[in-house]
Amino acid sequence: MPETFDYKKIGLSAAIVLIALFFLAKTLPSKPQETKQEDIARVQVARAVYASGLARGIQTTASLKAAADVIVRTKVESHLQNIYVKKGQMFQKGELLLELEHNTQSAQVKATEAQLKMNEAEAESAKFHKENASAEQKRYDTLIEKGYATRQEVDAKRTASQTAGSDYDKAVANIAYARSQLEAMQAALADYMVYAPFDGIVLDDYDISVGQQVTKDTDVMRIADIRQIKAFIEIPETRISRVKKGMEVEVTCDALPDRRFRGTVENINEFVNTGTHMVRADVVIDNSAVGYALKPGMFARCFVVEETASDVLVVPTEAVRDDSSVFVVRDNKAQQVQVTVELKQEKETAVSGINEGDLVIVRGGKNIKSGDKVTYKEEL
Repeated sequence: MPETFDYKKIGLSAAIVLIALFFLAKTLPSKPQETKQEDIARVQVARAVYASGLARGIQTTASLKAAADVIVRTKVESHLQNIYVKKGQMFQKGELLLELEHNTQSAQVKATEAQLKMNEAEAESAKFHKENASAEQKRYDTLIEKGYATRQEVDAKRTASQTAGSDYDKAVANIAYARSQLEAMQAALADYMVYAPFDGIVLDDYDISVGQQVTKDTDVMRIADIRQIKAFIEIPETRISRVKKGMEVEVTCDALPDRRFRGTVENINEFVNTGTHMVRADVVIDNSAVGYALKPGMFARCFVVEETASDVLVVPTEAVRDDSSVFVVRDNKAQQVQVTVELKQEKETAVSGINEGDLVIVRGGKNIKSGDKVTYKEEL
């Protein structure tokens, strides 16, 4: 007789086994969960190091301006005959920048110069005759005393001397008149020439061209004296007592990121702007000493140096948090440390409360907490 199975008993046994396994699993210790690699923060760090020359001061911005900025306008109506400098070109004081057509005026000057020379020659001749006539009169005055000349002869010589003297005076007057005429002609001619009043650069030439007709008071050039460059900075009234004439100002420009320039405070306004509660101060930079690297209109960052510190422990400024703390990496873990900020600059901050060589977190680990594991890369 074939063997039969009791399926109900088998099902009940299987259920009992499953329940036993479930409770057994609950009582066994669970395997500790390992920290996933993606849960470890990746950060960039920098070492705290000692440095000298860190400064405290006032950071502000300004647009650079030339020491002098002049619009050149024509004084007469004419055509542009020559243009010697164009936009962006530098020039020296006394250099001819441009000239207008002046043929008529030049001819008048030459004619007046020739007339002056003629008058001077006539005056020399008149002087000679005057001196001779005067000497002859004196000789006849002596002769009449000795009885060798008549009164009529003496009177004739005296009249001749007076006439020669009048001729000479007239010749001298003619010279003075010719000179005044020449000066007037030369002044008129000068209106057709534009000379540089200082060493500088052409900021704009308004696209003028040779042959162009211009009227009186036409703008033909904008020139600037860039031997010195100025920055007009604004100082908060609460800090103006710290700023003195002659104080050093560090100047940097976005257009010249690898260079630093030194300026000095030249003038401080005596009044406070009631709308902004700021005081304007003028900063002057010797542009000629730096090869005229600075140009009017450049955006500049100015740091007025109030004091400097030497041999201080510095970290990157971005490593210091708003609550004056930094995160230091120790044993591959982040540890938050409160520090005291001594001096703060845009890129570096002097602190106390950590040690030289400590690795401070500069970037990464936005939501990092003390005790979190980190992997790091040190900035060079």
